[in-house]
Amino acid sequence: DIQTAPIAGFDTLITLELVSGLPANVQAAFAKNPLAPGESTQLTLDMSEVTDDGLFEIVLRATAPGADTVEQTLWFNVVYNDFSALALDQPANGASGVEALPLFTWHGVPNAETYDIQIASAPTFAPATILDEAFGLTDTSYLPGAALLENTLYYWRIRPANECGTSDWLEPFAIHTKTLSCTAFPSNDVPLNIPSIGTPTVVSKLTILEDAVINDMNVYRVRGNHDAVRHLEVSLTSPQDTTVVLFRKICGNTSDFNLGFDDEAAFDIECPPNSGLKYKPKEPLSAFIGQSTFGEWKLKVKVLDDFGNGGTIEEWGIELCADFEPKHPWLVVNDTLHVPPAGMREVNSSTLLAEDEDNTAAELTYVLVALPQNGTLTLYGQPLAVGQTFTQKEVNDGFVRYQHSGADNVYDRFAFTLTDGQGGFVGVTHYHIVVDPDAPVATRQPDQALDCTLAPNPTDGNVRIFGKRALHDVQLWLLDLQGRPLYRTFMPVLSQNATLPLEGLPAGLYLVRLQAAEGV
Repeated sequence: DIQTAPIAGFDTLITLELVSGLPANVQAAFAKNPLAPGESTQLTLDMSEVTDDGLFEIVLRATAPGADTVEQTLWFNVVYNDFSALALDQPANGASGVEALPLFTWHGVPNAETYDIQIASAPTFAPATILDEAFGLTDTSYLPGAALLENTLYYWRIRPANECGTSDWLEPFAIHTKTLSCTAFPSNDVPLNIPSIGTPTVVSKLTILEDAVINDMNVYRVRGNHDAVRHLEVSLTSPQDTTVVLFRKICGNTSDFNLGFDDEAAFDIECPPNSGLKYKPKEPLSAFIGQSTFGEWKLKVKVLDDFGNGGTIEEWGIELCADFEPKHPWLVVNDTLHVPPAGMREVNSSTLLAEDEDNTAAELTYVLVALPQNGTLTLYGQPLAVGQTFTQKEVNDGFVRYQHSGADNVYDRFAFTLTDGQGGFVGVTHYHIVVDPDAPVATRQPDQALDCTLAPNPTDGNVRIFGKRALHDVQLWLLDLQGRPLYRTFMPVLSQNATLPLEGLPAGLYLVRLQAAEGV
């Protein structure tokens, strides 16, 4: 705001102008100019096209006939806020077999002073789903402070910030950790007493009859107690007589131990050692790689000090794991949906179709990552939210629909990932929508052939559906008020009636949906 004031009865109009110092491409405008002495005005600077940043010294000049020229210096600290070049890098969208502690990297931009990152098990990034997050990072990489779980789909995203504030989150990448198949072998040679006299070595045995070459091995649990865990050394010996020390002299005044061991665990042993989690062993289990699983394995508990009243080995076992690349689903069709302004269309298999070698359409699940901005995506007539899902079968059956809001925007889209429940997935992908006044009025035209009558209605038993003869098979769906399917049957070609069994359903209102080639 710029305020003027009359001095000694001065009443001539004052003209304002900016004479120097403006950055390139700035648009300046005064709300009122010229001004009478005592009036005020507002200076607006449109910097949407400005690409420079820094401290700018702008000279404001005021002139009036018969009066001295007055200049005033205005200082503007301009911060360029274009983050459009910012991009996620690694792990890449759609990456599978990701390690437990991957390095997350992104392509930074000079206009960002810091970055925030979130890693979550759902695209909602709700607090309960966040595995790790960090704020105010000055580097363009981040090593998570918590290990990613095996066999898990994760989403990660970043956002930039500078002195003008924090920008929006970028659309996330979807990644999948190693898909492991593990077999556990528990020892039956427990419980075993750890004597209180002397410094004995107690040996518990486990015989494995399967003969396989080890490429990854973990100790999934060692559980027991001793008056002083710090006086114990626990080791594992293979049938080939290779010995690996799991832990030795740990954790001070602790009597219980319950923990597992994995070379790829994120952390060394934490005290007290009774969390049941897996930690890095004192010596690596990789010493067993290449050996045969067949034979007698031995867990040895060696007492290093005769203090105390002894203890017990309660439970232990090993697991042999192999990671494998799952069979991923693929998108056969991901085409553009054409919708008239304010119209509704099915998202059906003609524009969205996925297949998989070892999964059915009902097992292929789309997870919503971002919603359309100019319309609503529905399932069984109910709006969908980020993180909610629909299956390929529901797409095939016409239950997924897009309703345009009537906005002037020509384009819309939503983002999804596709999973098969067995470790196979497709990373974040977009489904595109074009608002087209020339789009057909409906992809499935309603027709009198699907007119029907329900009787008896209301009913406390079965209900019969009577209609005109359809030219094709008609699918009959019984839905609850949330649009969830409860029952499905067929009315054959040229048939005029069908029966829906309602016994056992609670009293209430239900919906009946008829679908055929003629219409819905």
